[in-house]
Amino acid sequence: MPGDYRVLGRDSTLRISQGGALITEITAVKANDFKPVFTLISEGLIGEAAKRHREIFDEIDVTFSVQPEGLGILQMQSQLYARARSGQNLAAYQVNLAFYILFPSGQTARITVPDLKFSDPGGLINAGRETFQVMNFAAKSDRYIPNY
Repeated sequence: MPGDYRVLGRDSTLRISQGGALITEITAVKANDFKPVFTLISEGLIGEAAKRHREIFDEIDVTFSVQPEGLGILQMQSQLYARARSGQNLAAYQVNLAFYILFPSGQTARITVPDLKFSDPGGLINAGRETFQVMNFAAKSDRYIPNY
């Protein structure tokens, strides 16, 4: 059956630390998009019929949505604001995104995207009385850590 082999999205966590000490974990991640970004260089050489290709890693592009459950997400946003205004890393203030992929076979993969730097520090969407508030974030990192 085709429906038996899909992978559910779940088990995403934001881990926020400062100076190596864990400050808080945020688990109300509604959705996240993880995208390694490459640049492809193509070069044609004299005497060769086909071009040669080489890929170069650029960055990891991440977007995610959080449903605020407490002050932790607002405190994170405030620290990001202070970090951006000062231009410094505020005693190693770090936000890491980790998520699991649970395959129907029972195999698991854990992906960690460390030390996120934010281009969208969490706009708050309040769509109305019948919906939960959501904060959307966009960030980049220079690496990711797969654990299989």
